[in-house]
Amino acid sequence: MPVRYRVYGLTIECDFPLSCPRNSKDSAPDVRLKRATAERFDQVRTMATIPPRAAQWFECARLEDGSTYLRWARLFEFLVAPDGRTIVRIGSIAKAFAGQLLADLASEGKVRLADPAQPYYY
Repeated sequence: MPVRYRVYGLTIECDFPLSCPRNSKDSAPDVRLKRATAERFDQVRTMATIPPRAAQWFECARLEDGSTYLRWARLFEFLVAPDGRTIVRIGSIAKAFAGQLLADLASEGKVRLADPAQPYYY
């Protein structure tokens, strides 16, 4: 059963545990994180038209349904829904997702990396 978390102002609905506080409010999720089987990503890889340089460390392809397939070699694979609000993964993404979110917020000046994280938990 999906659990909702509140992280840096976003409500995240996730079907796997994250190491952050749960959201006690019943608000609609801003982003959904889901798991998929390796078989599902085998199907996605066949649908993704990856250029011949596919041996690179990063691959990205737009699928016919408008979703985006992303792969970092030997690290993570994601399938992002066309609206960007649902992210399906294979492998563990909790730390990578939190790190990317924090880096984005820091680059926008919304948080400082030197500040403690506790004030941002809801």
